[in-house]
Amino acid sequence: MGNRLTPFSIAEQDSSPTVWLPWQIQFPNGTVTDNGNGTVFVNTGAAGAGGGGGGLNWGLITSTSTTIAANSGYIGNTTATVTYTLPTSYGVGSSFAITEIKGGTWKIAQNALQKIYFGNTTTAVGVGGSLQSTDTGDSIELVCCTINSEWAVLGVIGNITHV
Repeated sequence: MGNRLTPFSIAEQDSSPTVWLPWQIQFPNGTVTDNGNGTVFVNTGAAGAGGGGGGLNWGLITSTSTTIAANSGYIGNTTATVTYTLPTSYGVGSSFAITEIKGGTWKIAQNALQKIYFGNTTTAVGVGGSLQSTDTGDSIELVCCTINSEWAVLGVIGNITHV
């Protein structure tokens, strides 16, 4: 009957925690990867084709927190606030995008010595700085402008708060 993927889960009475293991399926024109943290990426290897979307590898987010991977797009698929933490290591020109579709919001959290340029303002430097959406459908795209420390907002939809 062919190969089947079966999720691995551990259930306890009443609490029912689930443990997701990372997996990847390779196709002739790309891959589908689950990082084991509730994020599934579709990479067609071609900008704008299928799940590629402008050269970003897009993932559907069902967890409430994830670390951003360079050159990735995230589609929040939860009613909660998803915290996206900037990576600690990335190069100039790396980019990412975030949007939300299921009623939740998103927050971009920073690490030590990081900041984000947002128009004519910047977030506070370090872990105290952040950007946060205020409504479902808010979207944002950022690009790295200084290795490992500074990002700039390229585009935004919605009312975004910054700290």
